[in-house]
Amino acid sequence: MTFRSSLAVFAALWIALTPVGQPASVSSSDSASLAEVRISGQPGVTIPRGFMGLSHEWPNTTSMIGYSKTGANLVYRQLLTNLTAYGNDPIELRIGGNSTDNTGRPSGDRMKPYVELANALHARFILGVNFGSNDLSLTENQVKFYSKEMPNGSIEAFEIGNEPDAYPNRKMRPGVYGLDDYLKDFDVWRQGILPLLPKGTLLAGPSWSGIQIVPSARAFLAREDASLGVLSLHFYAGSPYSNPPPDYLLRPHTATFGPALFATAVAAAHERHIPFRITELNSYYGAGVHGQSDAFSAALWSIDTMFEYVKAGVDGVNWEAEGGNFCSPFIFNRSTVDGMNTFTLKTATPLYFGLLFFQAATGRAAKLLPVDVDTHANLKAWATVDEAGRTRLAIINKDLKAQGSVTFQMPGHRQATVARLLAPSYTSLTGVTLGGQSLDGSEDGKLLGAEKTETIRGNNGQFELSMPVTSAALVTFSK
Repeated sequence: MTFRSSLAVFAALWIALTPVGQPASVSSSDSASLAEVRISGQPGVTIPRGFMGLSHEWPNTTSMIGYSKTGANLVYRQLLTNLTAYGNDPIELRIGGNSTDNTGRPSGDRMKPYVELANALHARFILGVNFGSNDLSLTENQVKFYSKEMPNGSIEAFEIGNEPDAYPNRKMRPGVYGLDDYLKDFDVWRQGILPLLPKGTLLAGPSWSGIQIVPSARAFLAREDASLGVLSLHFYAGSPYSNPPPDYLLRPHTATFGPALFATAVAAAHERHIPFRITELNSYYGAGVHGQSDAFSAALWSIDTMFEYVKAGVDGVNWEAEGGNFCSPFIFNRSTVDGMNTFTLKTATPLYFGLLFFQAATGRAAKLLPVDVDTHANLKAWATVDEAGRTRLAIINKDLKAQGSVTFQMPGHRQATVARLLAPSYTSLTGVTLGGQSLDGSEDGKLLGAEKTETIRGNNGQFELSMPVTSAALVTFSK
């Protein structure tokens, strides 16, 4: 969870400067030709198998992932299995958020649910440890306990606190707590924690929510690079308090201004061979915005956003997935009888289908392919080629009015299959299908309905596909 910050204010300014009530594009819906896409050039950046992850708060272990002694949440495991079914294994889970700085000394079965999840799904973890309480001995105790309990190799990093730039608001540091103060504290924590870390595990930081740390990323890394396994920051596309228009998430800048803001920090991390990860990401901070964070527009936005982050060199993102929030990709029902919990799926929001679509488009160590798009519509296209040589094209039509045919060239390929991501409207909360399958009515997290794809044939390598408004399509080519 994140506080209002300079980053959120920046997002609010974008909302304020974008005309409210205007469509995402002024393209005409009468035009039969919507876009021309050209795939060319050599493969570029490789998309890490663990690029897409989730972020959960510490207190909600039982209600989210369950535990065998009180009932494991097998539905949650199924939803994660769906996300890793395309060769994007293992999934990475960040356990932290505001709750990190309220955690105490762990004991007993505190880590057993995470141990079970690591063993069942080979999941890897970034674990938040308390920095806000300003008690190094407490943090050291947590690091020792977590390291002892978790399976070898399952902890990628320990994230030092959560959004220290907000500590003065939370009464966790003095009213004036600047970057220099933070760096001094981090040095102390680093010296105390490093000797306790398991082999191959380092720290994640600075985990700030504000952009003011970005210009100082190079200095931070120069000072702390030997202890850092991940350079981590947080990002939300907008503020829930700025009266965002209904189509805000469909507007082009919502997918691009985050990657642009972090460009210098990404470059600084990579100069020192340290991965850059957004360990908390979603549409709007706090609980999100009903009718947007949990609507189909969030699905289309999430796909484009992740591709933009890949293009910018970001090594991974963790989607904020707090069970009762509008921005969570899933929500569960839980019933308890004689101390044992039984879980069913209450809803998988459209965002989940955006994550699933992205995974299908980027699996098996896929690399980005250069793409040019000639269109006047609010339409994006992304191409990948995986380690088996299979080429895919993701087309995302975020336009509220423009629809029509998209043409594209793929020399040497005779046909392709198309799986569409559809919903009744960009404001729809339910009724989402991917390749004809849905989770509406599913209680166990397994997709319902027969898979439905289209086959299109090329003419000397040229293909044509119709695209309705606010929809996406994943095209998989075959020779």
